[in-house]
Amino acid sequence: MSNGRKSGKKHKRHSSSRSSTGEEFAEFGNRNSNESPVCSERYGMATTKEQLDIIMKKLEKLEILDTINKRLMDMEKDIHEVKSKVAELEEGLEEADASIKDLTDGKVDKKDYDKLESQLEDLANRARRNNLVFINVPEGVEQGNNKCAELIKTIIATHLELDLDDNDIERAHRTPTHLTAPRANPRPIHVAFHAFTVRQKVIKAANLLKTNPYPDGEAQRKLVITEDVTPKLQIERAKLWKLRRKLLEENPARKAFVNYPSSLKVIEPDGSVRRINAKNIE
Repeated sequence: MSNGRKSGKKHKRHSSSRSSTGEEFAEFGNRNSNESPVCSERYGMATTKEQLDIIMKKLEKLEILDTINKRLMDMEKDIHEVKSKVAELEEGLEEADASIKDLTDGKVDKKDYDKLESQLEDLANRARRNNLVFINVPEGVEQGNNKCAELIKTIIATHLELDLDDNDIERAHRTPTHLTAPRANPRPIHVAFHAFTVRQKVIKAANLLKTNPYPDGEAQRKLVITEDVTPKLQIERAKLWKLRRKLLEENPARKAFVNYPSSLKVIEPDGSVRRINAKNIE
């Protein structure tokens, strides 16, 4: 009897031990089952963030490729314009060379000589087709000749409200390049643009300079932007501008336009049109 009681007690102890161990395993299992969705959610969020980062990097690469493609297209367009310009100059040089040969051979009379001179003049002006001259820019503000292009780009952005790309200006320099003696007026800045379209955009916006002068200390300096042409053509166009002012003063209802290279188009109030060549002005 005593042995049976003892074995019963031992059996109960083992049962209670097993019961407590089972509860512990159950509790551990419940804990794991409760925590696993959170871990899974955290892992899912991390995976989603990584995927978004990958997508954003790919989009950035696509934007960079689009920018590169656009620049390549612009470069191709610029190369085409340069080739066309070179072809025009080569054609003009060939004609000039042929005329010069005739001249040296004594085969050219006064009429042919004048024609040759006109061809050379036209060729020189075509070579300056993409150029503009900025007049009345104070001396020294560019801090060295190599800074002229940056100065012009700043002036265009500030006073003409145009944003140019870095390659829109090929070169810019003062004329003459070296200041040998004091001058009453600042030297003009000659600017070569990479394309005629950019040059046109700048010259069309030049009217804004009337209401947006360049600061020069406490004073305001009025800048002027003109076309870059040969000295001979400058004289002819100056005559046309003078005549234009006179005609408009006589009749404000008139309209008058100075056309390239050197002619004046006058539109009368009745609609009639006449053209005046600079060579016919005394």
